[in-house]
Amino acid sequence: MMKIKKEALLLTGEDLVSSVNTGSPYDISPEWYFSFLASLMKELVSAYRPRDGLDERTSVGRVSMKIHRSLKELADMSASNISFIIRGALRDFELIPDIDTWFKLKNLLVTLFLKLAKVLLGIEGSIIDVAQKFLRINKGVSPLKNIESSAILFFLKKEIPTLRWVFSRILVKDRLRAALLLLLASVNKHGIDGLLLDEAYRILKPCFRIRPHVNDIRGRWHVLRETILTYWDYVHTVMGFFD
Repeated sequence: MMKIKKEALLLTGEDLVSSVNTGSPYDISPEWYFSFLASLMKELVSAYRPRDGLDERTSVGRVSMKIHRSLKELADMSASNISFIIRGALRDFELIPDIDTWFKLKNLLVTLFLKLAKVLLGIEGSIIDVAQKFLRINKGVSPLKNIESSAILFFLKKEIPTLRWVFSRILVKDRLRAALLLLLASVNKHGIDGLLLDEAYRILKPCFRIRPHVNDIRGRWHVLRETILTYWDYVHTVMGFFD
C-alpha cells in the first residue's frame, strides 16, 4: 500500500489514497524483507544461462534493471536504518568497475542478505553459519505453512511431500531461500565452492526430489538450481490458511 500511495501521488500530483492507512515502515516484518530479497535472488538465478550468448545477456540485462528498480523502491518504503543499508549497497554496486553484470548483481544480493540477516535477525558469521541460523530462527510465520504448501505440491504437481516437508518446524520456503543464498555465494568468476554446494544439498535433500547429479561440480550447481526453480512456485503460492 505504501508503494501504491507513492505511485498515485507521482501520477496525479495529489494524494488520492490519503484516507487509507498504509502503515509504518517499521511495521514491515523480517519475513517480508527476506521474501522480497529472495524473489530477486531467484530471478537472478533464473537468468543465469551460460552458453546462451546474446539471449543470456539480454535476460541478465532485464533482470538487472528489475533488481535495481526494486531495491530502490524497497529503500523508499523501508525504515531509515534498512534504507541506509540498501542505498549504501546500491552505491557500492555502482562504483564497482564494469565486470560481468551477473556477478555484480550476485555480490549485491548476497551482501544485502547478510546485512539484513544481521540487522533484522541478529545473525552473522560465515555464509554457512548464516544459512544454518536463518533456518532455525522464527520470522513470525507458523510452521503450519508447510502443510499448506504440501497440499499445493500434491494437488498441482501430483507429488507426495516427504514427512520432513509436512512436519518439520523448519519452513520449506526457508530451506529454498537458504539454499539459494548458498548457491549464489558459491559461484565466482574463477569457479564454484564445493563446500557451499554441499551445504545447499544438505538443506534441500530432506524435502525435495533432487535429480541425481554427476561428479562435475558445475553439473551439481545446475542440478541444485533446477531443484530450487522447480519447487519455488509451489512453495511460495499464497493461500493464507495459516497466516
